[in-house]
Amino acid sequence: MPQRVQFDSQHEFYATCYRELIRWSEIRLGWEGSYPLGEMIAEIDSCFLCAQTNIPASDDLSNHTSYLAAWLKALQDDRKFIFKAAAQASKASQFILGFSRTNEEVPKLQEAEA
Repeated sequence: MPQRVQFDSQHEFYATCYRELIRWSEIRLGWEGSYPLGEMIAEIDSCFLCAQTNIPASDDLSNHTSYLAAWLKALQDDRKFIFKAAAQASKASQFILGFSRTNEEVPKLQEAEA
């Protein structure tokens, strides 16, 4: 993980930390898939986690936009990739947030998938 001083803003640092946590969670959740799909999951999920933890979005989303556009192009042959990425990102968010939530705050898996 890059050091905090390497980032222009604190929220960019935390978004990057979340991306790395998502990549860390892949093996723990038993996810297997392509590298481009994994990158899409990590990017989507870093946004989910920032929203869940009240970390403000970047004022300049051009890096996120261009990053996502590159992976979208790589995955253009799979019409369901965005749904796969969003579903896995949601599971990863719940897994990571589960480390800091009490049992009452953690939604049951069946409810989260419905």
